[in-house]
Amino acid sequence: MFVRHIIVALASAVSLTHGSQPQKLLSLSNDNDRYGPSIDCAKKNANFIFNAVHSSMRQWGNSLHHNGLSLYPAIIPQGTLLYHGAPDAKTPPSFEWLAFEIEHAELFAVSWEEAGQGRPSRQSILLSNVEKSTADEAHTQEEWIFKPGYLQVYQANRPLRVLYIDGSSAAKAPYGTLDSQDLIVLDKPRSHREEMERAEDLCTLAAEWGIDGFIRMEAGFELINCNFSDGFDYLSHKKRPETDGVRRREDVFFAEYMRDVASRYHGIGARRVLLDYSSMTSVFFYPANLSSEESGDYDLSLPRVMNTEHDQLLRIRSDLKESIFRQASVHDSIDWQGVVDMIVSRFADRLTLLEADLSYSILTLEIDNLLNMYIDFSETLPNITESTESCSLHYLQPVEPSTAQDHLLYAAIKTATHKICTTLFQAREHLLGCTSACEDSSVVPGMIRELKEWLNWTTWKECQSCPQDTFCYIATYPWGFSKDHYNPSCLNQTELGIRGRVRGYWIW
Repeated sequence: MFVRHIIVALASAVSLTHGSQPQKLLSLSNDNDRYGPSIDCAKKNANFIFNAVHSSMRQWGNSLHHNGLSLYPAIIPQGTLLYHGAPDAKTPPSFEWLAFEIEHAELFAVSWEEAGQGRPSRQSILLSNVEKSTADEAHTQEEWIFKPGYLQVYQANRPLRVLYIDGSSAAKAPYGTLDSQDLIVLDKPRSHREEMERAEDLCTLAAEWGIDGFIRMEAGFELINCNFSDGFDYLSHKKRPETDGVRRREDVFFAEYMRDVASRYHGIGARRVLLDYSSMTSVFFYPANLSSEESGDYDLSLPRVMNTEHDQLLRIRSDLKESIFRQASVHDSIDWQGVVDMIVSRFADRLTLLEADLSYSILTLEIDNLLNMYIDFSETLPNITESTESCSLHYLQPVEPSTAQDHLLYAAIKTATHKICTTLFQAREHLLGCTSACEDSSVVPGMIRELKEWLNWTTWKECQSCPQDTFCYIATYPWGFSKDHYNPSCLNQTELGIRGRVRGYWIW
């Protein structure tokens, strides 16, 4: 059945500290439960939930909707390869970062000669690969001379249980990218604390919760692996080539690295991460205050939890913990991303077409093509209410919800499809009341435009078609202008450049 992927064999193969304990299922709130998840909240936040599922483990959507507020228990299957860049060939003695792509790990395959004190941060290493753009920024570059290090390759020797934090959750930016892990997962005040401290806190929690690490995203997906002595085989280590002392500071490297990131815009492939959608925890399920009082040159339309009551955050954290413990139970997880993918692929391009300046006959034909299958034309007066319901439920028919999360996701996705179908049937009704000389040709495009604004699908931000020597570029931490976030475009190596895209949209 296309709506399920099997967690059974993988989950049952993992030994858990809490595996033998009875598991409490997440329950939906009642009138006396002020902080609990509810169907009403799922309906209210339907567009956010729909987009979170659609963008999960995808670079493109999580770059646009970078303030991720959904968390997913997940499995990295046995046999999966991951990569680690390091100054030497030694296995890390404690927690460290693993990349899902070779090029991502290559960025950190360095050693260094210090002209200052201490080890450079991961952010410094990232930014050292490109030149600073102005004299004003020169003081921010630490004086490090980078030497070639080692690319290490690891392979999972058992299924790994991890928590995926969506959005650009590895972006050290002040816009809300760190809200989920700081305010919910760690239950600590929002701060500018160092990434090593954050990772150490996360791994302390991982030991308590019985998981192996955390998946996050920047310009590429990464795993904070909390214990290299358990779960991985060390396959190889290879020294990187010599450089001129200042590591890979050319436009070619940056352009090719971002081209590689772009190749994973719509998924990392090969089922290397299996998300348990039926156990996900989303802030959008709850009556949380998602407003932001921040200001600045970044996307203020994105929700945050900076003003959410602490008791509400604690309730979400408690439910998250329960969902992670419950993942030890053997069950199937519904592939909710597959469901929303079917909906997006059916309607995204057609809604864009209906927004265009079409003739009456073409507009009528296109809407009929979308809706006629839901109408019983044997009736003199077809029941449009029933037809709308049939349209709304079409892609949900194969789904059999079992967990509370399934029912919340069902309600959210049904709300989104109902809004799509209602708008299209209203457009059809308007056209039936017109003639080929209908005076106001802007009514239907206006209805479609309003619908698209509410849906806010990331698909509509994609470049339509890029020439072979270019690729569609979007701001991905730590690089990109504000214009790259709001209006991604096809860029070649020269147009992309480096200097203007360091510390642009993402700067603290």
